[in-house]
Amino acid sequence: MRKKPFVVCLMDGMGIEDAKSYAIYDSSVMPTLDALTNRYLFASLATSGNGVGLSAEAAATKEQGYLNIGAGSIVKQSIEILNEKLEQNTFFNSEALKLVTDHVINNDSKLHLITLLGDKYSEDSPSHLRKMVEYCTKIGIKKIYLHLYLGANNNSLSKTFPKYTANIHRILNLYPNVKISIIAGIKHLKDSSGITVTKELYKITVGGIGEHWINYNEAVDSNYKRKNLEENIVPFMVAEDGLIENTDGVFLFNYENDLGSVYTDLLIQPAKYMYTNNNNINIKIASLFPLQNQTTVSCLNYEPVRTSFYNTLNQNGIKHILIAEKDNIPYINYYFNGCNNIQ
Repeated sequence: MRKKPFVVCLMDGMGIEDAKSYAIYDSSVMPTLDALTNRYLFASLATSGNGVGLSAEAAATKEQGYLNIGAGSIVKQSIEILNEKLEQNTFFNSEALKLVTDHVINNDSKLHLITLLGDKYSEDSPSHLRKMVEYCTKIGIKKIYLHLYLGANNNSLSKTFPKYTANIHRILNLYPNVKISIIAGIKHLKDSSGITVTKELYKITVGGIGEHWINYNEAVDSNYKRKNLEENIVPFMVAEDGLIENTDGVFLFNYENDLGSVYTDLLIQPAKYMYTNNNNINIKIASLFPLQNQTTVSCLNYEPVRTSFYNTLNQNGIKHILIAEKDNIPYINYYFNGCNNIQ
């Protein structure tokens, strides 16, 4: 019997509505798709939450979707790796975290917690922040400053900050030793944004040069009125005593890969990037996951993808060809090949 070709077709933006508010598969709307799904094997995939390695209510990006399909199994994302460690009560035993907290306690200095807020991480990131504050307060850290980066959303037009202010207020009310230092758009923390953007962030977090607001809700509203997308919100300082100073400690909740390497490197060795006479830096920095620079330590590692769609085909002697939009071929290749950078 002659083998017939098998096609895997990935369609971004397609979904099946439970409510059936719009008959997307009706033959009058999409006759070809309707015929294919009726004639051939057809099934739906879970594209959010636990089905793609995220927490229960979290929405996935298309990158996470490709990664799970390419691996042929559920790949735990960063947020779930941390959730699991917290549930097992093992996270706070990390040597990397202890390095920073001991440094702060010994110097009677400040601890700066950098985290992301947005629908991509839902209630998880504020929950992680609260647990970290609780732990650090319990071990004797007196001064904790929050650095909140907005725009961790799947939709860049989302305005999510008002949804999470109650969680932040709860932390501030429960722990008098906690203040908000900086609020900014996530773009300013991304390594791909360029050194100019990172320098602007450095100037306000270390030197206090930039916008200062007492009422942070008004500051965010002001950015909305200026047509700044949430990810582009101009960094502003809330607590005047919240600067990152020489003997302070910093912890970065880097749930995303392209996040914080350049900024944290700049904090420790500013002379590498800009003219300064300040070479006597004694700041300790730790992150959730490894950063590209060599100046920080990390608490956790990403779990490697052990299988891939391509490997499975190759191991079974199945010839295959990838057909995709020209600019997306390397992109899909990367996820289908188990995140291996090969030509």
